[in-house]
Amino acid sequence: MYDNSFIDEEFIGDRITQITYLDNDFDDNNNADDCSVFLGHCLVVQSCDNALRLVKIDQCNIMNKYVGIRAQKYNMRHCISPNAKYIISGSEDGRVVMWDIVTGICEDTDYTLESNDPVLDVDWNKNLNMIAITQYGDSNSCLFYAG
Repeated sequence: MYDNSFIDEEFIGDRITQITYLDNDFDDNNNADDCSVFLGHCLVVQSCDNALRLVKIDQCNIMNKYVGIRAQKYNMRHCISPNAKYIISGSEDGRVVMWDIVTGICEDTDYTLESNDPVLDVDWNKNLNMIAITQYGDSNSCLFYAG
């Protein structure tokens, strides 16, 4: 018989849509020294309960919870910035949401989308300061933002 008495209630519930593994191998050009000690070996887990969680693997505990998206119907996807300082995700209400990975604070984004269709996928280019965003619906948009 399996003993699950040590599992946090946060781990039980809604389906998981994406898991991303983070380690200390960050892009040296983007200097992630300030958060590499904090992160170590972690998972970013996104599920259909309108949240993402940063889970420390060796301790099996939730270090941070990122809220502010709507994600219940679709498989939403997130990505991590090349310097591992930010998490960015789409939302079913047509927004793009970005958080500071250490503090969990939601950052303002200036991404203007053509419609309120769900933003299902975002990706951060590792070599260029560019983000790609895809929407599902009437617009079926694929947008690119360079900074």
